[in-house]
Amino acid sequence: MELLFDIEHSPSLSAQQREQLLQRLAGQVDNDGVLRIVVTSERNQLRNRQEAITRFALLLKDALRRQRRRIPTAPSVKSMVRRAEQKRQRSRLKQKRRRLEPVEMD
Repeated sequence: MELLFDIEHSPSLSAQQREQLLQRLAGQVDNDGVLRIVVTSERNQLRNRQEAITRFALLLKDALRRQRRRIPTAPSVKSMVRRAEQKRQRSRLKQKRRRLEPVEMD
């Protein structure tokens, strides 16, 4: 079952929604602005059609959702200490793996 949706020429979408969909679904939209969903997981055509419609609805819902702005935060003191300790442990482990060079005795 194949579902095609022409995002570029859809009268049910605003210009902003079109742009948002084309941007967020760029990997799934062809050069003509058509979204193609293929479902062959079921042996029944009706179930494949229902699955395609469900996937389409979820895809559009996720793509049109407003994304929250990320509020940048500084790492906590505890996380910085933990990271430094992990780096020290990793360094010690790698130092143990090194081959010791023979020392010349006079």
